[in-house]
Parts: sequence; structure tokens; C-alpha cells
Amino acid sequence: MNVGAQLDNKYKDDQKLHRYLLLKQLSSFKFLARQDVALRRHERMDRNLIQQLKTRSEDVPELVNCMD
Repeated sequence: MNVGAQLDNKYKDDQKLHRYLLLKQLSSFKFLARQDVALRRHERMDRNLIQQLKTRSEDVPELVNCMD
């Protein structure tokens, strides 16, 4: 396999992972919004969203990298 094809495959794999993680983040945000937690204050939303993502990272370990 040539270098261009390897890079293309790596790019597609990364894109697929990032799309998956974005969907997980959005579903966490949606959960908090339904609980009327995420829409109160920015500082509180950040804390609650981070805690939600930490909890979800037990099942989706890649989410840990999204919290930086």
C-alpha cells in the first residue's frame, strides 16, 4: 500500500472517530438540556457537561481527550 493510500485511510479513520465522539458529546449536552441543567449558567454548564463526559468516558474512553 502506498503512502498516499495509508494517509487517506488514516484520515478517514480519524474523521469517523471524531464524528462518533461529537455525537456522544451532543447526546450528553441534550441529556443535560432535558434536565434543565445545561442552560442555567456557562460555568455550571461546563462543570456539568465535563462531569457527564467523564461518566460516559467509562464506556467511551476516547471522550477523555475531548475534555481538554
